[in-house]
Amino acid sequence: MNKYELVCVLDTSLSSAAATEKKQKIESIVTNHQGSVLETDDLWLMPLAYPLNGQMQAYIISYYIALDPKHFDEIKMQFSIEKWLAKYFFYSMKDGDTFLKFSDLQQRHEAMFAVDEEEEEVVSDDTEKVDQASEEWTTE
Repeated sequence: MNKYELVCVLDTSLSSAAATEKKQKIESIVTNHQGSVLETDDLWLMPLAYPLNGQMQAYIISYYIALDPKHFDEIKMQFSIEKWLAKYFFYSMKDGDTFLKFSDLQQRHEAMFAVDEEEEEVVSDDTEKVDQASEEWTTE
């Protein structure tokens, strides 16, 4: 079995409850073709970089799946007839590749910017001290 990341973009005309049903439908399509869903990352309603079917946002769900390549075309065929599935992408995962969840990436991003803000505070404190020293030096 090969490992893949499957990213699905669902039509935003779906209600949240309908999108949840479609999420389960995608999982059943994979498992009905002897695949398995190893992990899921629900991003839900996300803004898009460009319009897709006239919409600027979409439900996005990412799956980490194991699948025998001989069933790959069957799944793609079934996905192609689902009108609520605006787009889908398969990415081949190699041994050692990590399935990155959006929440994990977001935490890393926030932690990185928190460090930058702390450094900025230190720099501004140093700037204040330099300004005070310059002021004292010029008044003497």
